[in-house]
Parts: sequence; structure tokens; C-alpha cells
Amino acid sequence: MANTDLTGASWVATFTYDKTLGGFQSTDGSSFDRSSGGSNNSNGSPIIASAITIKGVSRTILGQFDGQVYTASTPRLFHLAVDVSDNGFFGTDNELILDVVPVSAPGSLDQNFGPVAATVNFSFVQFYTYDALSFATLESASADLGTDVTYSVSDPLPDTGAVPEPASWALMIAGFGLVGAAQRRVLRRRMVAATA
Repeated sequence: MANTDLTGASWVATFTYDKTLGGFQSTDGSSFDRSSGGSNNSNGSPIIASAITIKGVSRTILGQFDGQVYTASTPRLFHLAVDVSDNGFFGTDNELILDVVPVSAPGSLDQNFGPVAATVNFSFVQFYTYDALSFATLESASADLGTDVTYSVSDPLPDTGAVPEPASWALMIAGFGLVGAAQRRVLRRRMVAATA
């Protein structure tokens, strides 16, 4: 609903990704693992889909323009999905970003862990759609997500009794936080979820 104040609202965010789809991979084999890409880099994005639910309303971002997944034992976790498009009639700029410091994190995107407490470095969600001919705003909603979350990473694939290959592990990151502000412009899969 337009002009809704989301301050204090709970949220759940999920990322589904496959790091082998990313156009850029980087790891030292023990302390960090990163995959990124998207059409803005002229290659594939590791993000298959992401979604956020706030006050029972869910929206999806495919993350094909820009997608990033990162974990480090320093510790740090970073996930980003961005869709930007303009077909001459309608334009969009949809983003979901979670950058957190957990109490611990693995150095591999293929490793399950948690739940662990985490502090948000930066978090943001935006849905913006405009008329490309007149540049009139058709939809505008954005929010900074809260400060403290709880992350867990698990494999959502069905249990077949077999040990999945690293490329088929799925990660889910679940967090608990609060929407900080509603402002500005009002398998081989990894799954990341943030819940508040």
C-alpha cells in the first residue's frame, strides 16, 4: 500500500543461486569464496532468484543484471541481486542487498552453518518502475533493513540419502531483523533467506 511506514516491520529475504553460473569466481580455497556476474558484466549471474517478504507481501528479483554471493571466515557474508531494464516503454531498478558480519562464517559457499547472530553492515531493498516515455514514476518503494539478524545456511535439496556434489549444494541464510526505514523512491542452487 502506498505511503506505508515499514519501520519495525519484520522481513524474510531469500536468495537462490548457483555459484558455477557466475561469470567471475574467486577463492583461496580456505578463507573466502565469491561468485559474481550479470548482464552488466556481459556474463552469467550466479543469482537464479531472490525474494523479500515484508508484512506478508512478497516480491521477486531475478538478479540477472548484477548478482553477487560472497562468504569469508573473517567473518563476512554478502549477497546482492539487481534487475535493471528499460524496454522503451517501462523501466525498472529493483535491488536486494545484504552485507552482514556474523559471529562466524565458512570460507566456502558450499558449506552449511548456523544459525549464527550477525550485525548488518549494509542492507537495502528497492522496487522502482517508471514510464520510459515520460519518466513518470509508476511504482516506488524502498527500505533499509534492520541492524541485527540471525543467519543459518542449510541445504534445501530433498534428502535422497546421497551426498550432493559441491555444485549442487543449496545454501539458505535466514536472518531476523527489522525494517529500518521506508524512504527514498517510495540443484545447483544456493538459497539465502533473511527473516525478521
